[in-house]
Amino acid sequence: MRPKISIIIPAYNAERYLAEALESALSQTLPPTEIIVLDDGSQDGTGEVARSFPPPVRYVRFEHRGLPAVRNAGFAMSVGDYVVNLDADDRLDPKFLEKTFALLSQQADPQIAYCYTQCRFFGSIDRVTRFPQFDTTLLPIRNFVPATTLLRGEIARRFRYREKLLYHEDYDYYMQMLAAGYRGVLLDEPLLLYRQHDANRTLHTKTWLAHVRFVEYLIRTYPSLYPPEVAQKARERAREKTFLGFIESRRQPLTRRMRFKQWVWMISHYPRHIESWRHLRCLQHP
Repeated sequence: MRPKISIIIPAYNAERYLAEALESALSQTLPPTEIIVLDDGSQDGTGEVARSFPPPVRYVRFEHRGLPAVRNAGFAMSVGDYVVNLDADDRLDPKFLEKTFALLSQQADPQIAYCYTQCRFFGSIDRVTRFPQFDTTLLPIRNFVPATTLLRGEIARRFRYREKLLYHEDYDYYMQMLAAGYRGVLLDEPLLLYRQHDANRTLHTKTWLAHVRFVEYLIRTYPSLYPPEVAQKARERAREKTFLGFIESRRQPLTRRMRFKQWVWMISHYPRHIESWRHLRCLQHP
């Protein structure tokens, strides 16, 4: 029998890209049972786009609650034995459901809760990720699981996205699973198409400022996953990634205020590094 699969698409002012996401969900070689568009209080034509699609697309509108809350609501109302989170500006390869279901359903270990794939970036960047095979010792140090995976519905609904988090809520969600003993499995093909555009790249640059604090939150929240040596590696990687992220952001148009915040962080953590001082030049050309 065909599995029952729910695709959940949170959408906030997503009129521009939503149709592409829906078309990719409807074009699956293993058709989903339902596709739920969760409108998080959009002020554009998101609702009109969603309502223009036939069943199994279903449209639900909320007052603006934020991405974690909307995802939780989507899990609660979904009926699938498997669920997929799909961002409204991304797309699925036509064989995403077919191939991830085939691999996940073959897993004899009941603790394997989800299947993830490589991502192919498109838009302003064109490259393919190189996510590793699932490693319980590596995930606390760096996140290699994308937000869009095929999850066993029964297990996925046992956990909730933390609504107080403003970023990295998907990383925390998978850490909740890991702390409870659940793991993932990699399908080593680029079946998730991840759009890169100015809006999400700018947001990514801003979240670097709080990335180190987020890692400290993980260490406090999941102490069993962070013995001293793992915690130290996680802290070091967070600082290095933030530093490199700020260097990369020089090619992006940011405000002088944001550049100054970046420089203060860099000079605090890497006072002797030449790139910290080169960053001063950017303050003159925001």
